[in-house]
Amino acid sequence: MRLEGKVAIVTGGGHGIGAAYCEGLAKEGAAVAVAELDAEAARAVAEKLEKDGHRALAVATDVANEQSTKEMAARVLRAYGRIDV
Repeated sequence: MRLEGKVAIVTGGGHGIGAAYCEGLAKEGAAVAVAELDAEAARAVAEKLEKDGHRALAVATDVANEQSTKEMAARVLRAYGRIDV
């Protein structure tokens, strides 16, 4: 797995192409933070990834709001200790 030990954040990860990126990154070994305005969609994607044996974290995030993105980054750092992608 090319991304084993790496941590990726996918904004818009709860739907469509973003969700597909989450799955692809997880399959390559990355822990994935599903950053999404739609918190329920983020949870659903993260839960599916975890069910499939991957590490995932749902983070409700409004990328148009600077404070929200800072809180998202801090939460990912607390959970995984790093951000690579």
